[in-house]
Order: sequence, then C-alpha cells, then structure tokens
Amino acid sequence: MNENVGVASDINGRALQDHLVAELGLKDLTAQIGPDRPYPSVAEAAIEILRAGQVDRLVLICGTGIGMSITANKFPGVRAALVSDVYSAQRASRSNDANVLCLGSQTIGASVAPILVREWLEGSLDMARSGSKVELVAAIEQRVMAGAEGRS
Repeated sequence: MNENVGVASDINGRALQDHLVAELGLKDLTAQIGPDRPYPSVAEAAIEILRAGQVDRLVLICGTGIGMSITANKFPGVRAALVSDVYSAQRASRSNDANVLCLGSQTIGASVAPILVREWLEGSLDMARSGSKVELVAAIEQRVMAGAEGRS
C-alpha cells in the first residue's frame, strides 16, 4: 500500500491483523500499543497514534469489530466505520470520509478482509454528493464537545 495505514487489534483479531500486515503492508502498531490488551485500550492507544499523525488512516480489529467501532467513535475527529461487505467499505470512504475502518475477525474471513481494506483505501470523499453531510456530522461533534466542556 502506498499510504501510511496502521493496524491494531485485541487478542481476538491478532491473526487477521498479522494477515493484513503481510498481505497489504499495513503498519503493525502492536509494538507501540503492547500485546494482549482489551479492545478499548487498544482502540484508545491506536487513535492517539492516528491523532498524533504517525499514521494517516487506521484499521482496528476485534472479534466482531463492534467494540472497536464504538470506542473509536468516542474521540473527536474520528469517523470509524464497521464494515463487512464491499459496498459498505466503499461507502465508508466515499460517503462518510471514514478515517478508521473496523473489522470483525470472527465475522469476516482472511480472504475478504484485504478486499475490504483495499476498497476503503481506494475511495475518497465525494464532496458533491456527501461533503455537506460529513460537514454536518463535524458540526454536531463540535456542538456536543462544546456542551461537554460547559458541563465540566
């Protein structure tokens, strides 16, 4: 891959993570994050690596991908999409400008995962069709964050 894409997983996703590193050349973040951590801790550490600019995009893997997706979307500026089919992987980048792709190691196979990652990486936001919606999501995020700061 010609992009700087990191990949991280919990113990349930390790085999699929290793497969994606070998198949696509994704940057394995295990050494920076540490092995055998629960998915919320992995997601948090990986998102910090993304937000620090050490990677441009991120793939997160757990058993179903649901936990990683929920955790990743708690962070400002993160648009994480859980995908299990080609169309959703395409729409994640083209319609939603997702900078994090979440996969479930127990819901998709090793033969499908690289296809999904490639489809996601090959797409870019269709500004004419979806740019205003992505901007609305960002505005909502800003309002929520401003409200949260006012309550502290």
